[in-house]
Amino acid sequence: MKRKNMFTGWKAVFDFTVKQNTSSKNFKLVTILIAVFAFVLLSAINIIYGLVTSDDEAKMELKNAIICDETGLINDDLALFKEMYADDIKDIEIELSKEKAEDVADKYIEEENEAIVLKVHKDSIEEEDVFKIDILVPKASMVDADSANAFADLFVGYFENMKLMNSGIEGEKLVAILTPLSVSINKTGEDAETVGEFVIKLVVPMLYSLAFYMMLILYGQSISNCIIAEKVSKLMETLLTSVTPYAVITGKVLGMAAVALGQLLLWITSGILGFLVGDVIAEEFVPGYTNIVMEVIELVQKDAAKAFTPGSIIVFVFTMCISFVMYCVFVALLSSGVKQADKLNTAIMPYMLVVMVGFLLSYMSPISGGLEVVDNLSSYIPPIAAYKLPGDILIGAVSNVEIIVGNILILATTFVLVVITGKIYKKKVF
Repeated sequence: MKRKNMFTGWKAVFDFTVKQNTSSKNFKLVTILIAVFAFVLLSAINIIYGLVTSDDEAKMELKNAIICDETGLINDDLALFKEMYADDIKDIEIELSKEKAEDVADKYIEEENEAIVLKVHKDSIEEEDVFKIDILVPKASMVDADSANAFADLFVGYFENMKLMNSGIEGEKLVAILTPLSVSINKTGEDAETVGEFVIKLVVPMLYSLAFYMMLILYGQSISNCIIAEKVSKLMETLLTSVTPYAVITGKVLGMAAVALGQLLLWITSGILGFLVGDVIAEEFVPGYTNIVMEVIELVQKDAAKAFTPGSIIVFVFTMCISFVMYCVFVALLSSGVKQADKLNTAIMPYMLVVMVGFLLSYMSPISGGLEVVDNLSSYIPPIAAYKLPGDILIGAVSNVEIIVGNILILATTFVLVVITGKIYKKKVF
């Protein structure tokens, strides 16, 4: 049967490669064990984090709090206090009393309770008048010192506001005084960069670059070993009589890349599921638990509307896949010219060098505030774009033109590498 074109038959090679690499018990065992490990690890991290932080940030074991004001500054029946710290004190019954604090505390002496009394008054220290808050814990109260101090700390913040509100300062000036101060980074002629946008622009590209670098190191060696091992086999000589070298290289590399990406997808999915399960367990059983990662994600979604949209995630996955395939073909190219395994490490040194340089340029750019030359050209230089473009797509920090041109250049580079590799492969086999 006459072959239609240079890539005819690549699908058969692809299917064979996938089946060959996934059928072994060792592959299945390692894949499943790492998936289980990722699930358990991410679950445990959330639960352990919750247990550790609960000691310092646990829910206050407090049911009743009586505020005895002797200063006359609390004139809002604690409305502002309840509004300021609604989440922290929602389970506490708070009462403002005009009685003496000592008399109120005496009412709780006999029966077991979870109550404290705050005495707010003026005192004199070194002949200087100061406001003072005394925490009175009734004898029969089961409230610990940490809970009492935590509640008092909240009340101090409220009382500072009440002092200002009773100072006679006009409304607009008081609002200005109480308005919090924030800092943002802003280049002339550009919109201000919020905290959430700054965080993701710094962290996400760095994390992606590191993960992609580890992928290339982990799977690059495996692909090169596979290429040299099968290149000298009689099976490969027979295969090349029915399909072209280009189809062989395309099928082999795509097959191994698909296996690698499938493994990673399974492990990432297991890790995410483990993270979510651990989050649910910690919320259920750990008092006062808060997930800092989920809070950061909410901040990112609020401050950077273009980040992590369904569209950006789809394009991110596509760009990452073709970038990974490009590097896989590159290492296959270098390996195709080698017949002896002991010379393989020397042959793939250019691959390791390109992988390292691409990683360093993309990883250090966010830390240094952006290397201008790298930022301007990174989307158009395939070895660097493979690292930087997917991360920028995910956070919405790249234009549509850069995405389209960058992906076209990566695909074109991959095609050229496949053609060159196929020619070398055929010459070395026959």
